[in-house]
Amino acid sequence: MAGAYMEAARRGIVAVVDGFISAVAALCACRMDPTCRRALVFATALAEEPTSGRGGEILERALGAKPALNMGLRLGEGSGAALALPMLRAAASVVKDMGTLEEAMSLS
Repeated sequence: MAGAYMEAARRGIVAVVDGFISAVAALCACRMDPTCRRALVFATALAEEPTSGRGGEILERALGAKPALNMGLRLGEGSGAALALPMLRAAASVVKDMGTLEEAMSLS
């Protein structure tokens, strides 16, 4: 998984990190290649099981992670990524289609 994150960054592809285990792999990737952090988007908070310690907080701080969704899911199987992906695609579409301030001013 760490290798996939590094390769995604190398190819200019955004990688969605969803949950504790994938965040551990993301941290490993960032330690091996700090430039790959720019390609990581965090779908959900990185908290692990409710009975566990503060691992998720430590990971969020180490990665500078700001989750797209904070719903306390902890469902696994990529459920947070499945929910966040349409939102991320919509945001990318808005940015891609957005003009500059100068272009907006010339329309008036």
